Amino acid sequence: MRLNERPYGATIVVDIHGPVQRECGDAVQLAVGLKRLVTLGYKVILLNVAELTVIDSIMLGAIAQTHTTAIRAGASLKLVNVGDRLRELLEMTKLDRFIQTVESEDAELKGSS
Repeated sequence: MRLNERPYGATIVVDIHGPVQRECGDAVQLAVGLKRLVTLGYKVILLNVAELTVIDSIMLGAIAQTHTTAIRAGASLKLVNVGDRLRELLEMTKLDRFIQTVESEDAELKGSS
């Protein structure tokens, strides 16, 4: 897994590239990377999950943990390009009540400028 960061003022878009491998600690890498962005002062983190084709409880936990960290710091984590499987998991775990999903990165960036 590789993370690509694209800053836009107080907002940053983070693209996930490549397969997420549980054995390599990718979920931990994601959580640590996103927490670092919160401590750097970004107020909105848009996590582009378009390439996140396989998701398990550990990755879902990393996203939820990062969301909590962001909220406590006065920031927000939003998911962009959410596929059917991830949307289903968010609904099943009721995380969709807390973690916001947005349909369009462009619209979200225009709204935050």
